[in-house]
Amino acid sequence: MSEYADYLRDKRVIVVGTAPHVLKQAMGQQIDDHDIVVRINQGFMMLDEYSESLGARTDVLYLTDRIFRLRWLDVTRLERIPWRFSRQELGLKQEMTDRFGFYPRTGVVAIYHLLQFPLAGLHVVGFTGYFGEQIHIDGYFRSWKMTDQFVLESGTDQSHSRDRELEIYRDCLLTDPRLTVDEVFDGFLAR
Repeated sequence: MSEYADYLRDKRVIVVGTAPHVLKQAMGQQIDDHDIVVRINQGFMMLDEYSESLGARTDVLYLTDRIFRLRWLDVTRLERIPWRFSRQELGLKQEMTDRFGFYPRTGVVAIYHLLQFPLAGLHVVGFTGYFGEQIHIDGYFRSWKMTDQFVLESGTDQSHSRDRELEIYRDCLLTDPRLTVDEVFDGFLAR
């Protein structure tokens, strides 16, 4: 991980989620102007369709489970991403379970992981914390047998608690001045 630390050192990093509110803003160029653009799961596969809103670059990708997802991800595009991590290979499960009482979703894990490095700043856009009626851009689940409704209904189980994940975000925001979030997610954090 020392190469990754060097890569991130003093960089302005943005983590881009796929919440629908991002489509209402033409933030693509602003996203791409960051030193490093991070995406979660299949978010990088939506760039052709939504680059004006989501940007066109992906420098780092965090995946839920590499083996499961490689069955349907665009492997050619995936291989062009310089840094790829599965949630499992980060080795944070025990640490986060001990600290927070559970192992959260990939977006939370990615932000937690990134904040362990010497970044200049970390901005998060396109996250809802799994609150709201629609949590992903239409088509996000087209390769899965899953929907936003399924995710929302499963969001209260032991392993994926929206409220507990919100507490992790609040903990990070209160303790790390490098982390900032967009206005929509800031509204969810204020709940």
